[in-house]
Amino acid sequence: MPRPDKAAKYLTPRRGIRSARLFFALKTWDLLRKARRRLNRGQDPRRHPAVSLAIYETYDDWEMRAYEQGATWTWIEGRMDLVRFTAIRAAYLAPVIAEMSRLAPDGGALRVLEVGCGNGTNLMLLRQAHPGANLFGIDISPERMRLGRAYWGDRLAGVTMTPDSAITLETLADASFDLVFSVHCLEQLPYHADACVAAMARVTRGPLVLVEPVFEFANTAQRLYAILGDQLRTLLPALRAQGLIIRAQRPATVLANPVNCTGIILADKPPA
Repeated sequence: MPRPDKAAKYLTPRRGIRSARLFFALKTWDLLRKARRRLNRGQDPRRHPAVSLAIYETYDDWEMRAYEQGATWTWIEGRMDLVRFTAIRAAYLAPVIAEMSRLAPDGGALRVLEVGCGNGTNLMLLRQAHPGANLFGIDISPERMRLGRAYWGDRLAGVTMTPDSAITLETLADASFDLVFSVHCLEQLPYHADACVAAMARVTRGPLVLVEPVFEFANTAQRLYAILGDQLRTLLPALRAQGLIIRAQRPATVLANPVNCTGIILADKPPA
């Protein structure tokens, strides 16, 4: 989640298409400058996942505090607006909650896994929405899970969070979950999309719900951001390579980062 003031510096106070165009133009220029500096240093752009992990491990509880108290300029339903992080997170989790309700309309004990659970905020909100579900999360950073437990306390009671890699999910058994989902996790592993999707497909006996960048949904500025920012660009091909059936795919109507082409994907295993 970006810091609350990060996007605002690129925007004028006016809403609408002019402020959106200005945001896209300045953000793209910023990315081009950073890419040039990186190339001049001779840094291999494929180091992105390792660099992200190093940064990831330095997070404190600012993310949770920002979620509860902060807001950011956001692309929402065709316009720019100042939106609270609570509303952004609710929009990203809505398809997950809807799928859980479809699978267990009586609130039954589904086994649900989040890949890349971080500080557990998403699992905390799912616990509120479906108190009868058995919720699990994996993340590469034990420190972020520890911080999440310390911050959310009893709101994560009964939720299991385990250190593991999204690339392998080696601690998890085949077909052990009714639903598996991720929210902006796979975007951090742009060169491992095939392995991540294969691992998620292996451990679920039900659908996958992915709230991740979808390159095919992107406009020109978003494609530049994905390329220069070394973000995920092969999600749909990775799903098809595993023989998964894409039941629904659509661009997200809320973009916390307007130059990130977030999409909503629902995918199922083919009939046995």
